[in-house]
Amino acid sequence: MTNTQVRYYLHGDQKEEDMRLFFCSRCDAFVPQGHFSDPCHPRQRDTNDSRYRAERKTLPTYMKNTEGRKRRPTNPPNCLA
Repeated sequence: MTNTQVRYYLHGDQKEEDMRLFFCSRCDAFVPQGHFSDPCHPRQRDTNDSRYRAERKTLPTYMKNTEGRKRRPTNPPNCLA
């Protein structure tokens, strides 16, 4: 791992620098855990859980395609996992 690698977050991943926040890929922002039970995305067809599972499924291909520019810890805390 180098200092130039950017941490890659999946939907629901806990923020490394602030354990009170979690990544919402719909909002592209870090939010409190309660955000995931709030019906703030009524037009979205997928649930938070299905979104996390879909991102998790495509993660190996995505990480391979970043050619080492992104990093992700093994089994990071995720409020949806």
